[in-house]
Amino acid sequence: MRNIFYLTILASLLCSCAVKQKVIVNGAPGTTIYDTHFNNLATIDSNGTATLEISKSNYHSFLLSVTPGGSVVPFGMDFKENHRTAKKILIFLGPYGPSFYYWMANEQWQDNYSYLKQQKTNEDFPFQPYVETGFKREVLKANHAPANKEMAGTAIGTSLRNLAGNIAGTYTGEGQLLTNKGRMAERYEGLTLQITRVDNHTVTIAVLDNNNESYFDEPQQYSVKKNEDGTYVLTLTSDSEAVISINADGTLDYHHPHIPINAKNYILNISANR
Repeated sequence: MRNIFYLTILASLLCSCAVKQKVIVNGAPGTTIYDTHFNNLATIDSNGTATLEISKSNYHSFLLSVTPGGSVVPFGMDFKENHRTAKKILIFLGPYGPSFYYWMANEQWQDNYSYLKQQKTNEDFPFQPYVETGFKREVLKANHAPANKEMAGTAIGTSLRNLAGNIAGTYTGEGQLLTNKGRMAERYEGLTLQITRVDNHTVTIAVLDNNNESYFDEPQQYSVKKNEDGTYVLTLTSDSEAVISINADGTLDYHHPHIPINAKNYILNISANR
């Protein structure tokens, strides 16, 4: 009897706790955490953490983080399997009151899970706008001239003519900024070249550093040709000496001999892969 009495007291203490779970959210200081109904749950402090309570009776697929600048970024709630075996044994061994029914009725108890104590926001994730790199295929009918007056007899939009579409995409690598005498001025790692199709034979290229900032004021326009050996040759429309070659295996060699910096001319070379 004494053992059952102690078990009953222990079970009562366990169930007397509020049906909530404390979690710690890690993120940028000043970020405010909301639920999906935009109820303010907590604000991340200067140490990069915020402690908040979430109900065990509701399923939280994600929460919302709002940066000081007003950007709203959802982040998923990480969880683990939790059968709560010890608590269920206590209930089986001893008498229990109505509060146990409330405890057992919560969502986490019924579906055997609980949220991890440590959670992390997603506002540092590099979200990128969607870039359309495809093309519209035009199906020609018999005795019907192409709408853009290109040579009849060749299907429009095929890979043989859509040279720009074949090479469009993202390339990553490293680069060097050289003086006119070939001395290294700067070295770059984590460079990204974003090639976007304009038409079948024209692309724009944005060069981004490892902070995702553009190397040039705006994307530069290149014309595209293909050699017999399968190599694509891109020429800057405003400077014929600035040339990029892309091999069939996706390796890219970038050469721009006229980079003006502080009234001096530099050479920018980049090696990248798709």
